[in-house]
Amino acid sequence: MTQTIEATRSAFPHMDQMVYLATCSLAPRSSNVDAAVAEMLGAMSRPALAWARFEQEIDDLREEISKLINAKPEQIAFLPNASVCAYQILEAMTDLHPLEIVYSHDEFPSIANVWTAEQARGARSYSMDDEGLQVSLGRRSVDPDQTHATLVSVPAVSYLTGRRPNLSKIATTAREAGAVLAIDAYQALGSVPIDVNALNCDFLFAGTMKYALGLPGLAFLYVKEPMRWSAPALTGWFGRQNPFDFESTKLDYALDARRFQTGTIAVPSVFSAKAGLMLLSEVTQKDRAAHIANIVDYTAQKLLVQGEQLVGYQSAGSHGAHVAFLDAEAETLGQRLAEQGIITSPRGNAVRVSCHQYTTTSDIDALCTFLRGYRTHHGGQNDNSIAKSA
Repeated sequence: MTQTIEATRSAFPHMDQMVYLATCSLAPRSSNVDAAVAEMLGAMSRPALAWARFEQEIDDLREEISKLINAKPEQIAFLPNASVCAYQILEAMTDLHPLEIVYSHDEFPSIANVWTAEQARGARSYSMDDEGLQVSLGRRSVDPDQTHATLVSVPAVSYLTGRRPNLSKIATTAREAGAVLAIDAYQALGSVPIDVNALNCDFLFAGTMKYALGLPGLAFLYVKEPMRWSAPALTGWFGRQNPFDFESTKLDYALDARRFQTGTIAVPSVFSAKAGLMLLSEVTQKDRAAHIANIVDYTAQKLLVQGEQLVGYQSAGSHGAHVAFLDAEAETLGQRLAEQGIITSPRGNAVRVSCHQYTTTSDIDALCTFLRGYRTHHGGQNDNSIAKSA
């Protein structure tokens, strides 16, 4: 595994100049992604052939993502971001109104915004912790007078704390209650194994710019049964059976998940996403998950020994790829760390520290060495660059 980590790190030429612990926000720049974007630009130098090449890359990426989550290519739709994915789920459920949306306290705000906005169309939405969600669904399963269709939304990994809910338990309860289950896997894709068949979810969505090691601008929506749902009002030429027939007087939705697509797919992000997934494939999902769990546990234990207060951490087995610790001035601390070449991801009053298949214990040691000096000096910073000495 050590040799594999070194091989993966070699694809990130800037890692010898910094400690990168912010993949939960944005993947580090890799030479593979640089080469993929250059390849796309090269295709554009032959305009007559460019679109055929772009279509092939889109099809290839659809295949790779479906294999990563144990789905079928025809169950995958490409969209610009996770918020549009969430909106398309609501579009799919148009015929099931009145709608009740039960979502997790750990929901990423952008997704919660979509659920809340649906109230203007007559939906009822509630934010609950895992226990409340289970109780609510349990009541629904024994309530024959329940008239609202229920959408249950839960993240596979909390964007803030890295906590992983018991998805299997939630999925089972949702199924018993006759609810529709949607999973936000943005913080899981590429770091935590995902099997949509085992989860038995109706929808799952994620983006490619974090642990999938790609660029911003691309997300995907998994739809278990694409033809079960209403055709979306938000559509475009890539949602049609043949986008290139250029017939503007008819709207023939694709007969698979592509019917949920809209306009032109972000081609640079497609090329970069495929390159990122190729980097991921250098390590098996099982080995990657084991390595990340070990590094996450190492991180948590070192931070706890130093007196840091972790948020939502219980064990590596119930966690994603990042750990969060409290700081009253998290943004300031994040800036001080960045000045020393240690890149983290502050959010609110917490600093997030993320790990991946390229993260080493030396990276975490560098972070902890800086934090000891920072706390000792009541918010001051060390004189030496920790990243350079690590």
